Amino acid sequence: MSFPAWAEDPAQCRRYASAQTESIIQTINLRAQDAVVFIWNRLYSRCVLSETGVPEIEYDWRKAMAEVLNIKPPNIQPLSPAPGSVPATDDLPPPKIIEPRWPSGFITYCKRYFRSFDPTDGTVLMPGSKGRRTKCPFKG
Repeated sequence: MSFPAWAEDPAQCRRYASAQTESIIQTINLRAQDAVVFIWNRLYSRCVLSETGVPEIEYDWRKAMAEVLNIKPPNIQPLSPAPGSVPATDDLPPPKIIEPRWPSGFITYCKRYFRSFDPTDGTVLMPGSKGRRTKCPFKG
């Protein structure tokens, strides 16, 4: 006695596995090639062996990884409040504007003409200064 083999369309499953893997990679900034191949293979085989159709793409990486690792997804709370539940304005003071430490072009000029330039205090070793540091002679 034989039973028909049930499987989803491989082309659709390749698209599903690629899209789901891409969403996981972008979210967790994954660069390890072996891990990417493992995730893609797990998602592809899950899709091909599915009897309910091509699964929906899960954009929450934690739920997607729970599917890849075949574990029960944890009770996940959203990281941020739902849109529209927080007012658009805050009572926070505006951020402080930080004045630039050096004039425009100062660091570029001093690095170009003085190998001894120290950007932490803006000093250089001048010829004949016997090791004493002086402020970079920038003429902005």
